[in-house]
Amino acid sequence: MKVHFVIQKLTGLTGGAERVLVETAAAMRERGFDVQILTFEARRGEPGFDTGEIPVINLFPFARRGIAPGSKGGETMVSSFNLEQIVKTMPHRFPIAQVKWGLTHGFFIRCLKRYIRRERPSVLIPFMPPAITACAYAAAETGTPVIASTHNVPERDFGPNGRWDANPLFREKCVVALSMVDRILVLLPEFRNWFPDELKKRVVIMPNPVRRLASVSSGNVKRGRTVLGVGRLTTVKRFDILVRAWARLGSRTDGWTLRILGDGPERIRLQTMVDDLGLMNVEMPGVVSDMAREYDQAMILGHPAEFEGFGLAVSEALAHGVPAIGFEDCPGVNTLIEPGRNGILVAPAAEPERMFSEALSDLMQDDARREDMAARATSITERYGSDAIHDRWEHAIRDVAAAGDGPAG
Repeated sequence: MKVHFVIQKLTGLTGGAERVLVETAAAMRERGFDVQILTFEARRGEPGFDTGEIPVINLFPFARRGIAPGSKGGETMVSSFNLEQIVKTMPHRFPIAQVKWGLTHGFFIRCLKRYIRRERPSVLIPFMPPAITACAYAAAETGTPVIASTHNVPERDFGPNGRWDANPLFREKCVVALSMVDRILVLLPEFRNWFPDELKKRVVIMPNPVRRLASVSSGNVKRGRTVLGVGRLTTVKRFDILVRAWARLGSRTDGWTLRILGDGPERIRLQTMVDDLGLMNVEMPGVVSDMAREYDQAMILGHPAEFEGFGLAVSEALAHGVPAIGFEDCPGVNTLIEPGRNGILVAPAAEPERMFSEALSDLMQDDARREDMAARATSITERYGSDAIHDRWEHAIRDVAAAGDGPAG
């Protein structure tokens, strides 16, 4: 059976959705499916995660060819005809919005439609709104079943203020696309409630699998008095709250270190904040290669994000026995953190850094409580074990393939 995963961009990206796509594709390949990964990006090069022997095919014609299976150290180049950069400068008003749609998402749909007719995949599995929209429209004429993997709070991606393309035509069509697919995968049960009644029957709960990461370093690891912040440095992660909370602790941070791992557009602002506050025990090393070692050396994870689809950093930290602190109104985090058992959920407040600071202080000063939470935290790997989650994936794939009219693989 030909199972083709689809995502708009993969080159050099190391986000949670990209990682889950690659790991799920590998797991389905091990279970006997004929797996490929399709992208549509002007840039070509190596994916941020190792895809092993799975072919990665870039459908963007000006990139000319895909990434060879198992390639290492591939070049990265931007097409001389940088369509994406040109289109980004165009306004969204009529009729330019329609032109932009045709040059971007419409172009993706046309290329994908040609590919489907030629290769006849049994099932398409697009990740996130751009690929979901392209697959829904491209497969409409072929009967190829589509399993849409949403990977975020649905309101944030498909609501009126969605975080993707601001083109109103795209926002309209990406919502319509949900009614055109065979299954809609959401990360948590509560996310089903966002969908209208006629679509709820298509919604399948598909959490991310959670496991301990494998360390790439050798030698013994000893936990130190370290608080971690992990994630892409963007406004939605709100690491500024973590920095200000740390500053409020004053001398209570003596002997401790705050380590913020990741990179992104907020890096300069956060580093400036750290410098202005005179925080000598805050480190921002950027992206690190051995996250397993980082988790194993830490005692607390501070995760003040506004929202998550399924908090990857939180789930990884818990799997490594690191209690986590987050906000109780943060979807995708408040399901993973069990207050008093594996971490603390902070009530939202007018001064969130004050409440977050108090939670940090409580765990930093109470060794017995922190160690008890650490011992309980690893049970998350039982709640979201890889084998069980991949069983769900296999069932969903076989279910839609058997029910659909698409081509047999």
